[in-house]
Amino acid sequence: MMFKQRMGGIVLILIMMAGVLSGCGKNSVPSSSTDADHKQGAGQESGKLVIWSNDALKVSFLYPEEGKITINPNDSGGSLWIDRTANTVTLGYHIILSTDNSMFIAQTKKLFDSRAESEKGYEEYSRKFYEVDGYPAAFIDFKSAEGSDERRYMELFTMKGNYEYDFSTDFAAGSDSAKTKAVATEIINSFHLLKGMANHEALGVKESGKLVKWSDQDLKVSFLYPQGDKISIKNKAVSIAGLSTRVSLNITDGTSYTDSSIFKRSMEGIFNSMAKSEIGFQEYSRKFYEVNGCPAAFLDYIVTMGNEGIHKLMLSANKDGCLYTLQISFSSADDTKYKKMAAEIINSFHFMKGQPDLATLKVK
Repeated sequence: MMFKQRMGGIVLILIMMAGVLSGCGKNSVPSSSTDADHKQGAGQESGKLVIWSNDALKVSFLYPEEGKITINPNDSGGSLWIDRTANTVTLGYHIILSTDNSMFIAQTKKLFDSRAESEKGYEEYSRKFYEVDGYPAAFIDFKSAEGSDERRYMELFTMKGNYEYDFSTDFAAGSDSAKTKAVATEIINSFHLLKGMANHEALGVKESGKLVKWSDQDLKVSFLYPQGDKISIKNKAVSIAGLSTRVSLNITDGTSYTDSSIFKRSMEGIFNSMAKSEIGFQEYSRKFYEVNGCPAAFLDYIVTMGNEGIHKLMLSANKDGCLYTLQISFSSADDTKYKKMAAEIINSFHFMKGQPDLATLKVK
């Protein structure tokens, strides 16, 4: 319990400092915020470590085979706990605004320095700053106490894209044997960041590889999306969470253009501004045309997030005083797999007859 409270405090501190803000592998991965037991036996530990990996979170690591996995997602991230073992394993993950590597290291160092003042019975053994799969990482090994319960923690912080991860393993300090420490070290060193963009909202997604039609009478639009992805509608925005792709539709009202030339000039200004402000911006193509008789603009480009290129295809179209922006994004390393699909989604976008009724749009 003490560790869970400590983890919650750490995640909150990091979210504040950062400016706040499915699964694969041989083992069974829970598809939602439920428990998943793995060979519990009669509380007996096999001593074997097995791999856990997840396509939505884009991470993999080893954990004790008999551990019980629990995932607790929320709007900005979540946590994963593996209990009932000598080495408890946890993973906290949350969305961050800043992706600056030097800021990440400075904030993590500040957090480490503050522990000696805030945690009872604190004793630090070591810390280091390095990289995990090319991304900044910080490690600390320390002892802390809550009442008479004294535990040793090995904790790894790392950041990729707009996600930060806090991966930890701990054990009773009284059982500070060479074997227990060796297992904890192996668990920490096994942590890897997988290729692609993390999207915790896609936990439990089972994609079929097919595109299916989505339409909405309130928004008066239709388009294709990957079957199996999670769809949510809120505040004039449609979010479709996939394992390796993200599809979103945003509607802004009060943006009526009197003719196509004014619309084109406005979108040209937006595209040029993006080219100047987005990190690692690289444009492939842009065009101006019509969708069901309404002015439309398309941009195909790449931006850099952390050490990874993110490929984005964006369509903006104006109808009845509303600007509709449909965007598909995926890792540029997966261009061969997703670029054709993304283009098909963009080309499938159509307006339905009638005016949109945004005032009565329901949260779905």
